[in-house]
Amino acid sequence: MQSFGEYNLIPLSAMHKDLIFRWRNSDHIHENMNTDHMITEEEHALWFEQARNDDRTVAFLLVYQKQPIGFVNFTDIDSESRRCSWGFYIGELGAPRGSGQIMALLSLDHVFKALDLRKVCSEVLDFNRRSYAFHQKLGFNEEGRLKEQIYKNNRCVDVVLMALFKPTWLSKREELLVEWRGYKNGEYRH
Repeated sequence: MQSFGEYNLIPLSAMHKDLIFRWRNSDHIHENMNTDHMITEEEHALWFEQARNDDRTVAFLLVYQKQPIGFVNFTDIDSESRRCSWGFYIGELGAPRGSGQIMALLSLDHVFKALDLRKVCSEVLDFNRRSYAFHQKLGFNEEGRLKEQIYKNNRCVDVVLMALFKPTWLSKREELLVEWRGYKNGEYRH
């Protein structure tokens, strides 16, 4: 388990199924997902089991003061090419400011250090400027754009392809640690 102050990153377990279902259908998460329809319990059950049992996926909850507040997963983990894709969100609206940044720090450290991957890929819906800016802050760069890839909110939406490479993360993380809570190198456990 990785920690940062009162934050912990823990593996996804069966007891989190209902919580994640609620988060996935909440307005603030659902509005930025690739689909327009509300997720059914059956769809969620299939997705949840894959997230927990697929060898090419790792999934975590971010816990603050022992309460789950966010979710992050890395999918399509390719150990030969040493790359993966990721998705994340803060599910609880009352989560402390900066919680997403802490989750990114802990989870990206895990994939780049513990899993020794070299690249993390991401897809950002073009209207989600906040997510795009967050990715840039973490060191992600735009690699391309899938024009009118998804039909959402009664219109076609572009998907922006972004990527973060291990050397960029390793140099960026120290700068972000200082900015994010005044923590200096080595002040969190992993």
